[in-house]
Amino acid sequence: MDRAGRLVRSLRSLGPQADLKAAAIGAVVLLRERLGLRARVPARPVINRAPHRLILLIERYTPNRAGIALTVLMLLGSAGLGIVKGGHLDEMTAALRCPQCAGQFGRFPHHDGCHQRPQAIEPG
Repeated sequence: MDRAGRLVRSLRSLGPQADLKAAAIGAVVLLRERLGLRARVPARPVINRAPHRLILLIERYTPNRAGIALTVLMLLGSAGLGIVKGGHLDEMTAALRCPQCAGQFGRFPHHDGCHQRPQAIEPG
C-alpha cells in the first residue's frame, strides 16, 4: 500500500499467486531431494563385453520358472534324504497310509483297517 492506503499494484496482477507458485515448486524440489527421488538416468551396462556362450544358451533355452522349480526340487530332495537317513521312513509311510494314526505309535489303540507298525522279532 502506498501512503494514501491504496494498493501499489492492480488487483489483477499475479504478484501473490506467482510467489505462491514459486514456493510450491521450491517445496516439491526440496521434498524430492529429501526423499532421494531424482530423475531416472538409464543404467549403463557394467560389462561391455558379451557374456560367455554357455550363459547365453542357458538364458535362451531355460523356461521362466526353472530356477524356482529346481529350488523346490532341491528342498524336497533334502527333506527326503533326511527322512531316510534319520530313520523316520517307517513313520512317514505309516502316516501317509493312515493320517489319523500319524505319530501315535504305542500311545493309542489303532482303528480298524489301520496298518500298525511291524513288531520287531525278538532273538530267541
